[in-house]
This record gives sequence, structure tokens and C-alpha cells, in this order.
Amino acid sequence: MNWLRSHSIKTHVIVFIMMLVLLFGLVNIIATNKISAVRHAIDIRHQLAAKAEVAKALLTMQQNMLIATNKFIDSDETHQQLYDAGYYGYWRDIRALQSGMLPATVTAIELYDRRGNALARPAGSDMPSRVQGLPALWMGNHGGRIYAYLLRSIYDGYSKTQRSGYVLIRFDFIAALRETMPFLDVSMQGLSADIASNEHLTMDETVSRLRYQVNASPDVDALFAVMQTTQYQVLAVLLTLSFLLYVVVMRFIARPLANLSTHIHLLRDHPKSHDAPEFNQHLYVIELENVRRSLNNYQHQLDSMHRRIEDKNQALWTMAHKDGLTGAYNRLGYDEDIASLVNAVALQPVAVSLILIDCDKFKAINDSHGHQVGDEVLITLVKLIQSCLRVADKLYRIGGDEFVVVLTNTDAEYSEALGQRLLAAVAECDLHLLALSEPLTISIGIAHALVSDAQTLTYLHKCADQSMYQAKQQTAPKLVVCDVAMT
Repeated sequence: MNWLRSHSIKTHVIVFIMMLVLLFGLVNIIATNKISAVRHAIDIRHQLAAKAEVAKALLTMQQNMLIATNKFIDSDETHQQLYDAGYYGYWRDIRALQSGMLPATVTAIELYDRRGNALARPAGSDMPSRVQGLPALWMGNHGGRIYAYLLRSIYDGYSKTQRSGYVLIRFDFIAALRETMPFLDVSMQGLSADIASNEHLTMDETVSRLRYQVNASPDVDALFAVMQTTQYQVLAVLLTLSFLLYVVVMRFIARPLANLSTHIHLLRDHPKSHDAPEFNQHLYVIELENVRRSLNNYQHQLDSMHRRIEDKNQALWTMAHKDGLTGAYNRLGYDEDIASLVNAVALQPVAVSLILIDCDKFKAINDSHGHQVGDEVLITLVKLIQSCLRVADKLYRIGGDEFVVVLTNTDAEYSEALGQRLLAAVAECDLHLLALSEPLTISIGIAHALVSDAQTLTYLHKCADQSMYQAKQQTAPKLVVCDVAMT
């Protein structure tokens, strides 16, 4: 039950369909195996019948050829050639083959005397000149065709006890086998024998070299085809019903629930995305529709709460990183930005300019006119400085009346020009509204370098601080650019 509670409806439906398909597949496999076993048994019986048919054909062919050869041997013309070979060549090559006593598959005849020597030069290269010691029947491959060679003894025509000679008959083995009898289980189209050229085999050896194809059984094939088609049709019906079930469940239950879950995950993973869309899909199940409406109400409340939290976080960040009086960044903001700059220059050197600014005689103004006037002076000074800066440039208040500007990717000329603009802006400022009789002045120290590590940045701040101190000590000019010699 725990497993069932930990998965979605879609998963359960898919698992159910898979189990149904697997169950049918198991039944189908069992049925297929049984059908295959029956088919295999039928094929084995068919192959055995074909083998028996071939064996019967071989025996019948051999018997028929022996009968024809014995008839040929008993003819007067055959005996006459052994005693008078005057026209043996004509008789062997033409007369004997056309006599009709031998089957049409016989392609060559050769006679031998009682010592086994050919009466004349053999007609073919595969016909031996001596037959002494040769088997009574053998097979060979001559010119790409399989021939059978049948050797028989010729005895005296009267007593049949005195051997007069031998006859060797060559016939087309495959053709003779095909003409022996009508084949039912063996296909004659693929009948052949694997005998190499000039190789001679006995009949027993030839049987193992025979190659033939078993005739197909159309009725059996049709029966098994129907059974297989029926299995496929049942499977198709099952898959169709499973697909319809899946579509219905997904359309009305699983997909709406999945969309609800996705929307909830969006709210959970992106709590600051106030512009997340509402879940407006209409659900056909009443319980799910109630959940949808409750979720949208919860989303509105959550967005409102997030906005209030972000506003407060922003206010806290501003209080921590900006000066409450002037609005410039404070010492904490400066330290964090310097730390980030150290990480950046470690990857790639950056041209950095530090401009330190100090308000001259600020303590005297504070003591003479009060802290309120002193605060207004600082506020006015910050506004003047920021008016001369670029949008991306930051101004930091790092002391009571001490400020610093950090410029990156600028050259020394730009930094010095900015310092001149700051002096001019402060000099033109009218402070009569603050009841100050003396003009406001500032001292500026500038240091510029290509920074690649924290030590260089520390040195740069020290150099700018020394330059500002030097500017503060002199009446004019009130801007000093750092010189390595003075450090």
C-alpha cells in the first residue's frame, strides 16, 4: 500500500496496462511455444518422410540401373565387342547409347577385357583405363556435374561362370534420381550433392553429401498462419482498448492532477515569481475543480506575502549597505564590492582608479553650526559628487567626511578629469542657505593601476589615501594624483 501511495495516477494506469499486456504476452508466449513445438514435430516427421523418400529413390534407382545394365550385358552386341573390337569406337559412342537398352541418363559406356584393361582409349577423361580393384558403384564430379559409375562383370554367354570382361556405365546421378519416381516430400529443384571436382565417393558416402529441400505443406502453413494472425488481432484489440483506457484516464484525471502538481511545484520552486499565471484550466471532476479554486486563492495570498517580504528585505539591505544620511554606499558596501573586485581581477586584470574625497574643515563646520548643518553639508556634497558620476559608478562614505569612488576599466586621464569636475562642482556650490560664510572645499587623492591581485588593490588604496592627505595639506591644487615616488 505504501508503494501505491507514492506514485501518480498516471503511473498506476501505465503499470496496470503494462501488467495486462505482459500477462497477455505471457499467455501468448506459452501458446506460441506450444504451437512451435507442434510445428517442429510436424517438420521433423516431414523431414523423416523426405529422408525415407530419398532413400527409397536411391534404392529404386540402383535397382533399375542394375536391371538395365544386366539387360545390356546380355545382349549379343556387347559380347561381340569383347571378341571383335573392330568397330568398338562407333558402337561405344553411338550405337550402344542409341540402342534404347540403357536409360537416357547414361552418358558414357566403356568395355574392358577380363584383365580389366579398356578395349580402346576411354572416351572421357573420367573413364578409367583399368577397372581392376574399383568398387562396383561410385560417384564423382566431372565438369561440374555429378555422375554415377556402375561397374559390372560380363560372363560367358553360355555357362555364366567364365568372366569375359567388364562394362562401366556412367550416368547422370541427379537426373537419374529425379526420374526414378514422383517425389512428394522432396523438392527436386534443390536436389544436389556436395562432391568436389575429381572426388570419388561410394554410395554410402554420397548419401551424407546429398542436399535437398523438403516440400512445404500448404495446408499446415495456412493453419499456422491463421493461428498467428489471430494472435496478432487479439493483441491489436488489447492494445487498442488499453490505449483508450489510457486516454480517458489521462484526459479527465491524470493530466489535470499533473497540471495541478506542476503548478504547485512552480510556486514552491520559484517563491519570488509574483507574475506566475493562475491555474485556469477547467476540470471536469468536481473535487478537482474545488482544489483548483482553493489553489488560486492560496496563490494570491502567497504572492501578497512575498511582496511584503521582499520589500522588507530590500529595506534591510539598504539599511545595511547604504548610509542612512546621504544615501551613498557605506563601509560594508565598499568592503563587499572590493572583495568582489578581488575575485574578478584574479581571473583577468582590470584597470582600477580609486578617488578618495575628504571634506575640508568639516569638523569646524560641525562644531560652529551644529550637527544639523553638518549633515546638510554632507547631503549636499554627496549630491554634487553623484551628479558628476556615471550611472554605473558608485560613491561610498567610508568615514565621517571621507568618501571614495571606485572606477573600473578607465584610464588615469579620465579619473583625473573626473576629479577636476568634482572640484569645480563643489566650488560653484552656493551654501548661503545653510548660513555658511566660507566656501566649501574638498581634497581629492587619485590612484590608478592595472590590478591583478589583492595586494595591488591594497597598495592602490594606500596610494590614493596618501595623495588625498597631501592635497589636504596644501592650499592649491586640491587634487593630487598618486606618484610611486611619494609612497
